[in-house]
Formats: sequence, structure tokens, C-alpha cells
Amino acid sequence: MRRIERMALVCVVGMLAQLAQADISAEMAEATKPLLEGVPEVAVVRLGVLLGKTATVEEWQAIAEKLAEAQVTSGRPEDALILLSDSRLRELPGTKFWRAQAFGKLGRWAEALPLYEELASDHPSLATAPGSHLRSGRNVARARQTA
Repeated sequence: MRRIERMALVCVVGMLAQLAQADISAEMAEATKPLLEGVPEVAVVRLGVLLGKTATVEEWQAIAEKLAEAQVTSGRPEDALILLSDSRLRELPGTKFWRAQAFGKLGRWAEALPLYEELASDHPSLATAPGSHLRSGRNVARARQTA
């Protein structure tokens, strides 16, 4: 009987974990909605609240990356750089892009360019695609650094 109880407990815990994950996903979708609608300031507040409620490192990373995007987009690149300096985010490809964008917003082109170059090296198709944010960011950083 104990074995059946343990198996039932494992199943219940697994189901609760899935429900919690779905709940965070729904909350994240709702929190990022203003970012997609052009109101990043609202997304900053909502994502900041959600960041404090996360249970797993993966959830925290996903929310923090979106929060950094919202911070850069809303004109708060200093806040984004503070968030992006967290060791849990340092090596994620998306966070490199937002770190480069934040440095660019601050006019710190010497710090932005190596990040854009690294991303271009890691993702050559994005670096050459017309209209790519990576391509345009790298080109601006190069031009500003030599100016």
C-alpha cells in the first residue's frame, strides 16, 4: 500500500507542477502584453511583480529577460544592465542582445559592439538578414565607435 501512496503523491506533485507552470505562463503572457502593445512602462511594473513570484530558475530567467527588454524599450537601460548583470542571465543569447541594446541606449558603443559581434558570430543568418535588429545594432555601434 505504501508504494501506491508514494506513486500517487508523485503524480499529484507532477500535476501541481504543471499547473503552476501553466499559471506562470499565463501570467507572463498577460504581463508582456503591454510590451507588445507599445506600453513597455506597464510591462516593467507587471513583470517586476511576476519576477518576485517565480519558483524555478528557468521561470526567473524567462521573466527577467522580458523585463530587461521592457526596461530598455521604456528608456531605462541602466535598470536593464543591473538586472542583466545577474549571474543567472549572463550567458543566455537573448540577454546578450538586450545588454548590447542597453549599452547602445547609453551611448556606450565600445561595450555594445563586442556583444553585437559575438551575437553575429553565433547567429550569422541574423547578422546579415535585412531588417534584423542585430544587423542594425551592430552597424550603428560600429559607426558610432569610429565617429
